[in-house]
Amino acid sequence: MEMAFKGSPEDAKTRVLLAIWDRGGASEKVAKGQLRLARTGEKVGDYDPIFEGLESEGAISWDKKRIGLTPAGVKMLNEHLQREEFEFGGTQVGSWVANALLKWIREGQDALPASTESDDTV
Repeated sequence: MEMAFKGSPEDAKTRVLLAIWDRGGASEKVAKGQLRLARTGEKVGDYDPIFEGLESEGAISWDKKRIGLTPAGVKMLNEHLQREEFEFGGTQVGSWVANALLKWIREGQDALPASTESDDTV
């Protein structure tokens, strides 16, 4: 099945996790409409398979309208951001992405739930 979003599914997962985390999704659920995922040539609906995959992996919990990260989702985001293969494609990166990454860096290990820091399971 051909995905309509740009980049690899793993990169798309990272963008989705980062967007949820940035909107406060690690501590509270956010409305799906608050996430700014779609880039030029994409639709938010293109990411539905990514949301479904993340839910089945236990990284997010949602009621189809409001989405939150689980501790496993925060850990997954951390692992994805550290992957050498991960990069933002294209020639421009949205300011929300840059600001979310700055926030992640500033919070450092405080962004990771205490229960998952030493847990090797995903």
